[in-house]
Amino acid sequence: MRCNQAGVNLIKSFESCKLSAYLDGNGIPSIGWGHTGPEVHLGLVWTQDQSDSQFLLDLAQRAEAPVNNLVTVALTSNQFSALCCFVFNIGSGNFRGSSALHLLNAGNYKDVPAHIMLWDEVAGHDSNGLIRRRKAEINLWNTGDSV
Repeated sequence: MRCNQAGVNLIKSFESCKLSAYLDGNGIPSIGWGHTGPEVHLGLVWTQDQSDSQFLLDLAQRAEAPVNNLVTVALTSNQFSALCCFVFNIGSGNFRGSSALHLLNAGNYKDVPAHIMLWDEVAGHDSNGLIRRRKAEINLWNTGDSV
């Protein structure tokens, strides 16, 4: 599956695009739509086209592939896209070990939102931004569409 436009819009609404490298909430050098990597360092500047192109690659690699590979049950387009937003933020390793994934793969769809909501901290402290993001992801998850 691919992340739908609602999911892309959701990710972009929380990541925002910064054309100059910055330190994210965990102190990791980032650029564009939340891109991180060994090539990112403070002082790095990208064009909007570079940022948008890298976002599509990051979305495919960091979110769509892990969700496609780790989820073993059927998802609606909005459920898939909500998980892509979630995984784009927390990382595939964290998703792999999450109770949200384990409950989902056990068929407990209704319990997934509460376990997504557990991921609301930055550096050990509750984050209002992450709380808003998790609520938006859950809202997309709960928005009906067909499998």
